[in-house]
Parts: sequence; structure tokens; C-alpha cells
Amino acid sequence: MVIVWLVIIVVLNILGKWQANRYLQRNAVIKARLVATIVVVLQCLCVYLFMRTLIPYIVEFLNIFYHH
Repeated sequence: MVIVWLVIIVVLNILGKWQANRYLQRNAVIKARLVATIVVVLQCLCVYLFMRTLIPYIVEFLNIFYHH
């Protein structure tokens, strides 16, 4: 699931940049800003979910050092 979140974040970034550049070429600055804002909010949500799925693996890895 961690890899899925990484792929979603990268694809969202590419699509958002492509769409914002399309609007900027058409001189639709407000639409480009709106797209960029929505993409940033969605990326923050995806990063939160990515970290939420990654933390159990990090905790399990760190527990290796504390077991004797």
C-alpha cells in the first residue's frame, strides 16, 4: 500500500502540473491557481495517508534494535 500512495502522489503531481500549465497557456490564471490549490490539498491528504501506512513498518523496524 505504501507504493500505491507514492504512485498516486507522483501521478497527482504530474496531472496537476500539466493542467495548470494548460490553463496558464490560455491565460486563465485564476483557473490555474484553483487547480494548483486543489492539487496541493489532495497531495497533503495523500502524504498523510502515506505516512499513516508507513509508520507501522518504521515502528517494527525500530523495535528490532530494542529486543535483546
